[in-house]
Amino acid sequence: MKKTLLATALLMTLPSMASLVAVMDSGTDIGHVRLAVKAWENKLESIGNVDWDGDGLPGNKYGWDFTTSTSKFFEAKYAPFYTGDVQKFFDLIGKYDAGTVTAQEVQWLREKFNDQSLMSLVNFMGTYNHGTHVAGIASQGSTNIKIMPIKVLSAEPTEDLPELKNAKSKMVTLNDTVQSDETPVEGDYTEEKFRDEVLQEAVMQVASAAEEVKSLKFHKVDVANQSYGMGYQMTAEFISSAYQSVFGKEMERTALVDLTNEFFKIMEDNSHLVSKANDYTLFVIAAGNDTMNNDKFGAFPTNIKIANKISVAASNGYSAIADFSNFGEINVDVAAPGVGIISTAVNQQTMPMSGTSQAAPFVANVAARVKDVNPKLNALQIKKIIMETVDKKAWLVGKVKSQGVVNINRALKAAELSTFNNVEVAVALARGKVADMPVLKSFAFAPKAKMGKKLNFQPKIKFFGKLFK
Repeated sequence: MKKTLLATALLMTLPSMASLVAVMDSGTDIGHVRLAVKAWENKLESIGNVDWDGDGLPGNKYGWDFTTSTSKFFEAKYAPFYTGDVQKFFDLIGKYDAGTVTAQEVQWLREKFNDQSLMSLVNFMGTYNHGTHVAGIASQGSTNIKIMPIKVLSAEPTEDLPELKNAKSKMVTLNDTVQSDETPVEGDYTEEKFRDEVLQEAVMQVASAAEEVKSLKFHKVDVANQSYGMGYQMTAEFISSAYQSVFGKEMERTALVDLTNEFFKIMEDNSHLVSKANDYTLFVIAAGNDTMNNDKFGAFPTNIKIANKISVAASNGYSAIADFSNFGEINVDVAAPGVGIISTAVNQQTMPMSGTSQAAPFVANVAARVKDVNPKLNALQIKKIIMETVDKKAWLVGKVKSQGVVNINRALKAAELSTFNNVEVAVALARGKVADMPVLKSFAFAPKAKMGKKLNFQPKIKFFGKLFK
């Protein structure tokens, strides 16, 4: 009893403050009723072109868009294109992922997969809704969490969308195939020059990431969610396509593999730029949806070498690792539920989505709530609590460093206990007090009809260097 009273007294003396979560993504609709009350407001700043608070982002009142260097972090004009069929498609994909879809619904999905116009719209809306969906997950279950929208990914339609034919800009991502009407370059432009520009692009990507996170430290952002990435396979394909465009021939496979590996190694070697820019915030990063081993194949930013980050694989509830998830017992830290996750969408709607993009904000949410329980915890202590309070799973041995799925109840208990114990003792006590999360076997093992196609809505980082324009 005395210990309980002491814990209560200590909790009451802790400062009352809301944790701040930056959603670094494709834009966030903070007009959604579930998000509006959680929207961050910079009270030192005013809307306009003057940088009143000195963070380097003039007009950063409610968030920022690094893709346009403006404070307009969400483009509402595309919301009306979230149509009934698009909503139904996502709803049924959610049921498919959860194993509850009917044969009739599977047939509808198969038919729609052949509707190129609808699929183009679905793919665009997957990106357009992405930041809003992530924000809903990251802020769920808490009235304290505040969301700072940070747009780092373009959410503009591609030119082949009939419904959006008046859109003026095109999002160029690693999914695009480089095409050119120009003849191959001649003269002094050599393969060595090509290689140098590719590797310089790697340096620029990390430098850009470092620049984007500076302001987060300035505003004492507790947690930043990064549900996007640059995967190995798509990077290799992009380099190969660029080479084909420049030289008019295919790149030799061994050279392509070597250059792709070196590209990612340079990114990892330059990780110190991000650490130097922000050693305060805990970065929660999606591991990727390519079913690849991140210990063997490069991925950015999830493989970045900084202490204050946690990489997240996706699990199917608490039953199995998701069939699309990347993994790696060295470079991926934990798993978290990422299948059929229902969260906020534009037009005051909700929608289900699956991916490590959904697993990461689950962990960001846990991290923020741990911080709310004990505001004295720093990023490394929060990471330690999350990783060491997981539900250990045999099917995650060799897949993630912690060998487990995040247990929010146990993590919050450890945070509470850390107010009057060191973190190591708090974790040990929490493990003895809080049970593993229940396993819903029907969710993980329901039979699925094969769809023949996979959807991947994890946005990709765009190349912005001269070579790839």
